[in-house]
Amino acid sequence: MGEPAPIQILPPVAIDRTRIVDLLDRIEHVDEAATGALVFGPAARPVGTVLVEDGRICWAVTAGMNRRLTDLLRAQTSPPLSAEAIQQVYQKCRNDDVPLGEALVVSGLVTPDGLRAALREHTAEAIGHLSELPTVACAWNPHKNRRYDARYTFSPAEILIALESRNQPGLTETIQEDLEQVMAPGSLGFCFARATPYPMLLAAVGAERLGAREIAGLGRWTIDMLDLRQAIDANADIMSFSTRAGTAACAWNTGRVVTVVLCEDESSLIYTIVRRRRILRGET
Repeated sequence: MGEPAPIQILPPVAIDRTRIVDLLDRIEHVDEAATGALVFGPAARPVGTVLVEDGRICWAVTAGMNRRLTDLLRAQTSPPLSAEAIQQVYQKCRNDDVPLGEALVVSGLVTPDGLRAALREHTAEAIGHLSELPTVACAWNPHKNRRYDARYTFSPAEILIALESRNQPGLTETIQEDLEQVMAPGSLGFCFARATPYPMLLAAVGAERLGAREIAGLGRWTIDMLDLRQAIDANADIMSFSTRAGTAACAWNTGRVVTVVLCEDESSLIYTIVRRRRILRGET
């Protein structure tokens, strides 16, 4: 069947990717076993907070966003949840000291997938806002107790994808499905679109194994490698290579989307290349 039609990607959303990667890198460098909150700004009147457990982001908020999560949660059902229904659960949460979102799932008002989507969107929006603030003091406040379900926490890559998907509605889901079709178990995969200074991260599999700065650097390096290869051979459809860490990898372009897959071994690399070429031929 030949190369599929290029995926249409809107111009990069106006975010400062350097500052976002720097902020996520700062969050990642909290002790990976630690539980607590990164508090930005004066302790008496913080401008933002990021809750972290086991190296994952549980929640983030900036000043003025408190009602935003309620709006996102209400939108997870059709028709939207009433404000009264959420308020009743909220009062119970305050009495029992449990997170609102998880209480809504237990009550049946919101599905687990709906809760995760709302939390991810809210947290990504907060991270975006925090990255735009002038440099402020940041303090780590450890917590003794862990209270967040791991299903509702996020890797830096998920936050990066959520930030990029704000002006690419439905696109990241399609690219994610395409990526998962070609990958061997145990591999890591990433899809990027060109942007500066870092590419846009549109989809990922296994991304929790790399940090935000590593992912951003991998995207930039892969694009440079593909451009060099195609300058030498314009007909090359897939490039296979060894990374600087000695990992077997392959990469290719689909329109403006650049895909790179890091494989555990040579057999996984061959599997990915064969799967990619079968999909191009319209085979399942």
